Amino acid sequence: MKKIILISLSSIAFLVGVILFIHAYFIEKTDAGNITGAVLTISAFIGAIVLLVFLLKEKKPHPFVMDMSFDHEHADERLKEELSHRDEITSKLNEELNRKYLRSWERRVRNLLKTGDIPKAIESIGEENAQMLIRKAQLCILIFQFPEAEQYYKQAVTAFPSFYTYYEIASFYQKQHRITQSIDYYNHCLNLSSSLNERADVLNSLGILHKTNNAFQEAFESYTESLKIYMDLASRNPETYLPNVATTLNNLGVLHNKNNAFKEAFESYTESLKIHIDLASRHPETYLPDVAATLDNLGTLHYKNNALQEAFESYTESLKISRNLASRHPETYLPDVAATLDNLGNLHQANNSLQEAFESYTESLKIYEDLASMNPDAYLPDVAVTLNNLGTLHQENNALKEAFESYTESLKIRRDLASRNPDAYLPGVAMTLNNLGALHKTNNAFKEAFESYTEALKIRRNLASKHPDAYLPDVAMTLYNLGHFHQTNNSLQEAFESYTESLKISRDLASKNPDAFLPDVATTLLGLSSFYLHIEDKELSLNFVFEDKALSFKYVKEAKEALKNCKNTPYVQKLISMADSITNELFLKIDRLLNVSHTPFSHDFPDSVTLSPPD
Repeated sequence: MKKIILISLSSIAFLVGVILFIHAYFIEKTDAGNITGAVLTISAFIGAIVLLVFLLKEKKPHPFVMDMSFDHEHADERLKEELSHRDEITSKLNEELNRKYLRSWERRVRNLLKTGDIPKAIESIGEENAQMLIRKAQLCILIFQFPEAEQYYKQAVTAFPSFYTYYEIASFYQKQHRITQSIDYYNHCLNLSSSLNERADVLNSLGILHKTNNAFQEAFESYTESLKIYMDLASRNPETYLPNVATTLNNLGVLHNKNNAFKEAFESYTESLKIHIDLASRHPETYLPDVAATLDNLGTLHYKNNALQEAFESYTESLKISRNLASRHPETYLPDVAATLDNLGNLHQANNSLQEAFESYTESLKIYEDLASMNPDAYLPDVAVTLNNLGTLHQENNALKEAFESYTESLKIRRDLASRNPDAYLPGVAMTLNNLGALHKTNNAFKEAFESYTEALKIRRNLASKHPDAYLPDVAMTLYNLGHFHQTNNSLQEAFESYTESLKISRDLASKNPDAFLPDVATTLLGLSSFYLHIEDKELSLNFVFEDKALSFKYVKEAKEALKNCKNTPYVQKLISMADSITNELFLKIDRLLNVSHTPFSHDFPDSVTLSPPD
């Protein structure tokens, strides 16, 4: 307003000077008028010049002071711009100071770590920000102080809630097998994620946890959304995001394998492996661990499909890589060595290489027990798996006492884990109960065998009602074992019902995947053939006796037809031998009934099938 008034006065003075000049020289035309006009004109011009000089010397406003000389329509926008600019400068200064401060404390911690004094390093870190608290937690993990680490993570989440802190604590709980807590924090991360990359990373982790909890539909949805995001990102930036594509494909393969969708599993694994091998050719230190992990999973898929040579090749290549990595970084890669050794033990056992199986299992168990002594939450589940598998080997070697000890220790761990998280660990409880039932039957502890089988069957039926693709094969297995148990106890009706239900399930499964399930069909057919072969003859008329033997012949013939279409594995060879034995004994029985003499023939029928798959 002040400037407007001064400009107006200057303009008026100038106009007055012009008017006086015209009046003096052109109207009055006198000497006095000329002198007067000249004075007034000069005065007016001087006044105008003074006013203009004053205006030019006026101070400009400070850049952070609001200038009110602009249009009012844009006043709010300009104010926001000025304040934003000021905040941006302040933020940059704070970031720079924070970086210098962080560099200072991190440098101090690094120096202490070089001396090996981790407790002192933890003590030297403050608690002023999230990075410091997370670093304290990570250092606690290095010296196996897991409760202390958990407290620092919780403190970070409470004091500095953000995607970063929620993700760190979720990852911690995931590694500790505390699945419910991990899922909760990852769900918080989904709400806080600010980029597609962050969302895809969280979804991939949630997929792993849902799969562990047998929530297969949720796992599939998480993986497929994560994979879609990563593929889209990789189409624009392959160098950064192709590794994530490969990892998610591997995890999706594990889920397909669990659901016995073997074709889809094979496609996911092979695509993942191709990407990882290409990446490892350029960056071996970074990507060889992923190559080893995918090879191990591919080996398990081959094992389930009775492609034992391919399984052996995958496992041995995976183990070679993991052993090499563990020789340099044991704390990181020894768990991978143990996992592949356990799977290789299963394969050796399937190939009747029992000594090699024992060596693989015992080395795996030693590694897992050492790890579990320092971090039980993370590694006790793996101890239970290997104990279960070692129990099946002892049982096959007729080391029944050792088998019982392995099974009971495994079952104790698994029951404890299932009491805290039944979704994740009840399948393992059922597996060990099934195997323990077979051992009790071998020891003629029929009451204990019946209790183990019936509890295992109850759990497996419940699981199969929710996830039939994953758990119906286990239902069929326990039904077969229960049928053989009832047959031994002359509970013929119960034996027949168990066998026939098992056969129906196995046939349905084999119609979709004969490589994996035809051996199970043949096993159950042989069970039914033996059932009719050994029905007591005393109370039956001759017609019924011959009818039973005819049914026995029918089932053994069907078993032989099924075995012709099975891959030639040691287990299948064993089944062929048993089918021949049943056929010979069957003809001997018929001959005896017809009073035809033959040399006595002893029959060796397979006992209950135990289970030692890659877990």
